[in-house]
Parts: sequence; structure tokens; C-alpha cells
Amino acid sequence: MAVSKKQQAAVNKYVKANYDRINYTIPKGKKAVIQDAATESGESVNHYIDVAVDSRLEQRLRRQLKELGFELHKSRRRKPVSLEEREEYKDYVPSDMGGWQITDNTGAIIEGRNFELTITDVASWIKYISQNNYGK
Repeated sequence: MAVSKKQQAAVNKYVKANYDRINYTIPKGKKAVIQDAATESGESVNHYIDVAVDSRLEQRLRRQLKELGFELHKSRRRKPVSLEEREEYKDYVPSDMGGWQITDNTGAIIEGRNFELTITDVASWIKYISQNNYGK
């Protein structure tokens, strides 16, 4: 079934409001290598690149948190988020990969107790803590 112009306009409006775009330029031939790797892992190229970027960001955030006296952990929360919670707390909905929690050196959860944090949430938290001289 063909998508109507109205439906496509609605999708475009949603994407514009909820996503950022990055123009990623790479040497000739590398695109095919990335496409093959993504296909082999059963992922889209976008998801494949996003996972790679998240891995590097995770390393950076762990290092920054450690310097402040905190640790980053994958959330152990298993309860799915309800549709009502998703709407009310849409900025804290866990990603497909699961969310994050920040703990102090005793293991007490500092952030991410009720809602899993995204990588963006963790980066914002670190920036706030650093600017206000909290932590170590």
C-alpha cells in the first residue's frame, strides 16, 4: 500500500522534531564495507554506526564519571515502561539497548533509580555536576 502525502508529511514532521542529522563523509569504498558489516549483523547501517558511536561515548562517560567519583552501570530494571509513563516521561524512556544508572562508590544509585538514563542524559548530568563542583 502506498503512503499518502499526508502520512509522509507527518513522518517528516516527527523526524524533524525528534532527531538530529549528521552528514558523515567517508573515503570511497568504505560505505560498502559498513553496509556489508551491518547486513551481516542483521542491522541497518544507521543502527550499526549508532552502536559504534555509543560504545565510544560510553568509554568517555565512564572515564568522566570516574574522575568525579561516580560509576556508570547498565540498568538492572526489567519492568517495561507503560504507555502512560512513556508519554509523561518521554525524555527518560529507555532505549532498545537498555538504560543507564549512575552510582556512587558504595553502589548507591544516584541517578536512574526510577527511569533509565540515556547516554544523552548521562552526558548532561556530568556537565551539570562538573559546572557545580559536585563529586570528588
